[in-house]
Amino acid sequence: MRKVLALVLALVLAFAVGSFSLAEEEYVIAFIAKNATSNWGQRQGAGVTRFQDEHANVTVIYDGPETVDSASQIAVVQNYIAQEVDAIIVVPLDIAAMEPTLQEAREAGIKVITHEASSCT
Repeated sequence: MRKVLALVLALVLAFAVGSFSLAEEEYVIAFIAKNATSNWGQRQGAGVTRFQDEHANVTVIYDGPETVDSASQIAVVQNYIAQEVDAIIVVPLDIAAMEPTLQEAREAGIKVITHEASSCT
């Protein structure tokens, strides 16, 4: 649970650095897990839900691929790029495969945060 809380705090910090003011505007954040149905994924989802409950102006969508493969996860991320969410948080299954999609999100003006992916730029 501490990792989830640390991730949530990192999200808040990222928004602060990115000139977001969580107290004034409404935001939609997509959090894409490796596997939202695993025990870890369910606990992660609980942390995301808690964050949303504590921030009325933030809608957080917790999602993940139906099958644990990179192509499915990339498709999920691309769906949220098309929806023009404000931010995407992703725990990439394959960092190298995900990077072009994350770059696409950045170019669309979407804030991107990766978790467990220190080499994503």
